[in-house]
Amino acid sequence: MKEIIEAGVDNVKATNVIASKIKYDGNDKLTIGKAKYKLKNNVHMVGWGEESATIGAAFEELIGEQMKKGFLVVGQETSIAMNYQSLITYLKVGNDYQETLEANKKIFEYCKKLKKTDILVVILSAGTDDLLCLPKGNIGVKEKIRFLNEMKNANATKEEINIIRKKISLIRGC
Repeated sequence: MKEIIEAGVDNVKATNVIASKIKYDGNDKLTIGKAKYKLKNNVHMVGWGEESATIGAAFEELIGEQMKKGFLVVGQETSIAMNYQSLITYLKVGNDYQETLEANKKIFEYCKKLKKTDILVVILSAGTDDLLCLPKGNIGVKEKIRFLNEMKNANATKEEINIIRKKISLIRGC
């Protein structure tokens, strides 16, 4: 029984999941699924969610020097343990919407500067709903959340809610 449990835990470890889904030749070729990428120290990473710290660290460890920069938005309580100098900036946010907005503005501004030759890896995990938020224009976070909740309470479909999300968010469309 112990071996079965240990095997199950190993199968869901971020480093093992990354290694099973993403292949890197150690030089300049990255394969994610069927897509192939040529790396030239041009990989940027952004992410949101509680597991993004672990997944992001595993991805950075895999591609090493090909990573240029990364930003991951995680909850305040997220524990981050590194054995190496990371190129990832962990933006820890709590329940303060302003912290969340500032973290997302930083990522938004960074991504606007990327070039066509850059590769952007996006990591999304549990907790994304609370961490991925950057409303357009004059709408505030509280108003956005209230409005989306009213749509849910009115039995709007997921597709209808996503149409609205795309219209009122600078960075979120799902």
